[in-house]
Amino acid sequence: MSPQMFQIAQMASLTIRTRIAAAAARLTREELGQDVVEYGGVLVLIAAILTFLITQTNLPSTIGTDISTVVTNIFATKAPKG
Repeated sequence: MSPQMFQIAQMASLTIRTRIAAAAARLTREELGQDVVEYGGVLVLIAAILTFLITQTNLPSTIGTDISTVVTNIFATKAPKG
């Protein structure tokens, strides 16, 4: 390898290392998108809790019974005659 080619290779290597270091510094400095990941994690946690409640408990039938009872009570009352 000629000295000129070696010098060009060193400069290219230095440029690449500089760009990698700058990108790493930028990633540690910037927090863009971090809140999206946090919101995503919270949504996954909520989905897991709801999935457990729906599949492992009788919560859906309890809610359905309560709604049916309330609707029946609302429409069963007679309006006063006036």
